[in-house]
Amino acid sequence: MRVAIYPISGDPWTIGHEAVLILALRGFDKIIILVATNADKVDKYMFSLEKRVKIIKAATAHFGDRVEVVAFGDGFPVYYAKEHNITAGIRGVRSDEDFAAEEAPGYTKS
Repeated sequence: MRVAIYPISGDPWTIGHEAVLILALRGFDKIIILVATNADKVDKYMFSLEKRVKIIKAATAHFGDRVEVVAFGDGFPVYYAKEHNITAGIRGVRSDEDFAAEEAPGYTKS
């Protein structure tokens, strides 16, 4: 079975998140949405982690067992992927600000 993780904050869940999910389901049998909390942004969230998980589960219920929603909290999604033998990750289009914040320290473009 081809499985991928889709780490998001989901605050709020948007049509854009669903569009990425729909496209990802073309190439994977199952997508696990990891609902994350960035410790640096915790005071900026509209909804608690538990509420976001509940909203996203309701919004994706029509996909059946092809989509699983997991409360992930704060951490590196790669550790979840490694622990669960998942070798693919899904990301939507990122803004310049997001790119800069997510870039690994010491990483240089060649």
